[in-house]
Amino acid sequence: MRGGYATRKQTGTLTIRKYAEQMRIQHGSDSRSIGMVTFEEIEAKRAEAGITRKALYEAAGVHKETWRRTASRKTAPNTRTLERLTRALDELVECKGEPNGSAR
Repeated sequence: MRGGYATRKQTGTLTIRKYAEQMRIQHGSDSRSIGMVTFEEIEAKRAEAGITRKALYEAAGVHKETWRRTASRKTAPNTRTLERLTRALDELVECKGEPNGSAR
């Protein structure tokens, strides 16, 4: 698995980056060249996976107010926040797919 961007064969789920890429292709967006996942894509994957917002922002180490302001579109998330959310979401999705519920 190269840097967490490949599909997770053991669980059959996609990482958020692969998911975002598929959504961009389906909807005709060419923003995939920048390689950054948007907050909206993270939020869509989170909802699809059945993971709570609180679980995601806590796992990512993102402050509740940062999440609230970003979700309400009062501020745009910085690159570091998006990367932390992406990593945490991938880990939570992988953990959810494990039979005993643990990531390791």
